[in-house]
Amino acid sequence: MLRLLPLAISVILLASCSNLATTLTDKLPRGADDGAGEGDVMLEQLIESIKTKDSEAIKSMFSEEALEGAVDLDGGIEYVFDFVKGDILSWKAGGDRGGDHIRYGRVVRRGYAYLCHVDTDLEKYLLYFSGFAAYDEHPEKIGLEMLQVIKESDERMQFDGGGTIRCLGIYRPELMTEQLNERRANIKLWDIVESIGEKDGERLKSMFSANAIDTADGMDADIDYLFSLESPWLGAWELQGGGVTESDDGGGVAKKSSYWFLVDVKDEKYIYYMLEYLEDEARPENVGLYMLQVIKEEDAAIQFDEGREILCPGIYRPEKFADVIREREAASAGGAGAETGGGRR
Repeated sequence: MLRLLPLAISVILLASCSNLATTLTDKLPRGADDGAGEGDVMLEQLIESIKTKDSEAIKSMFSEEALEGAVDLDGGIEYVFDFVKGDILSWKAGGDRGGDHIRYGRVVRRGYAYLCHVDTDLEKYLLYFSGFAAYDEHPEKIGLEMLQVIKESDERMQFDGGGTIRCLGIYRPELMTEQLNERRANIKLWDIVESIGEKDGERLKSMFSANAIDTADGMDADIDYLFSLESPWLGAWELQGGGVTESDDGGGVAKKSSYWFLVDVKDEKYIYYMLEYLEDEARPENVGLYMLQVIKEEDAAIQFDEGREILCPGIYRPEKFADVIREREAASAGGAGAETGGGRR
């Protein structure tokens, strides 16, 4: 899937229609005005239910599909109650997006997604929810699909408007580690590309671990090499592979992130490979980027192996692996020659 990092939510509040009561009756609080926006109604009920810790009220807002497909919805509701610290003082809508699917002049599907800033006396939070107010073909989808509550300070890493970070029921980080790891990698890629495009060497250098900086073979030359490449600004990128691994050699837990992307740059395609230590209890100086490799896709067969043999602290430059590249080129040429020769026999 092509990934573009959401930078902001620019939205228009949806107005509800007169048939709201016939499509969302079971999900609205008693006395709700049919003229109120679906998001506004849901938000008011969610805030009140969190304030009073009314788990049944929250549960009743979810669609049949979410009730059946969510992982431990009751546990998720308790998670929200425990997660929101202090008394809710105020909340402010950040925006709503969604839309109607109209057939023969009638709304047959209406979706919504709502973002709200919530302040307590102890913390600032973001509350996000999405679902359907109407869905003729799949009435089991009517109601809340997803509810997410995070600290405002975690917005960049944990919120993408229901893109990659999406689930039935209630969001909990421990249930979405793969999606969160991929988002972290996407954000790291964006920061790297932005710093290269702006030729901000100090910013790029600051992303590397203390160990990588100390042991790299010419970090400043590495950065100059990246800056010498044709404009790295990208239009879109696609995650190709990778993941996060965890190990414990007895001295403490170490978490290592290894991801690579195929990146569109003007008329070229580049591979960006990033190896990063997210955690290292025994050697905290390892935390940060260990290796960054940027090569053209056409060179990948010879120069890219996901850090197996071509691995170094700092930034990859072909001259650091001249012997390996020559051996691979010779092997590749020999293989091609053997195939050609075999065809002549």
